[in-house]
Amino acid sequence: MPLNSKWEKESKADFISFNSSLACIIDYDIERRFQEAYTNAKFKEFQEELRRKVYCQAVLLAEEGSLGTYEVVENVKINDTRRDVTYHVYINEVDGQFKCLCRLFEFRDILFRQVLTMLIKKRVKNPSKYIPSLWKKDLKRMHLLVKNHLDDSRASPQSQRLERQPRLRQSGR
Repeated sequence: MPLNSKWEKESKADFISFNSSLACIIDYDIERRFQEAYTNAKFKEFQEELRRKVYCQAVLLAEEGSLGTYEVVENVKINDTRRDVTYHVYINEVDGQFKCLCRLFEFRDILFRQVLTMLIKKRVKNPSKYIPSLWKKDLKRMHLLVKNHLDDSRASPQSQRLERQPRLRQSGR
């Protein structure tokens, strides 16, 4: 039964995310793009990174062809004191790839303020490659459609329709 409850909560959250959106906090195109794509929960995390971007300043360190190295300095508050923390962000202008040495995007699947600072500085309009499909509103979560012997949902019209369809292939077609 706990699994059913989890599925129901996740399904309800997906429905709410798909049918509503949170207000933007700033007037950047990039925020509207993420608002359209992200689930509401992930968009809240993204907005927190935007708020914290205020404390970041970027300076070009080196440029070699289409590759640029930037130093992003963030003024962070630790207890009652403020100090500067330095990050290095690398940009490939040809393919639009951004990489920060902190590797937080790779670990947490959300753009952190260091890379957001650079995306906004470079006026990136379509950041779709930075929106992992796991957090997209329109993602169909297949585990919510799995038959469960603990409930009697097979009688629902949706379940009956799914039973009549051929099995989905691994490729998602």
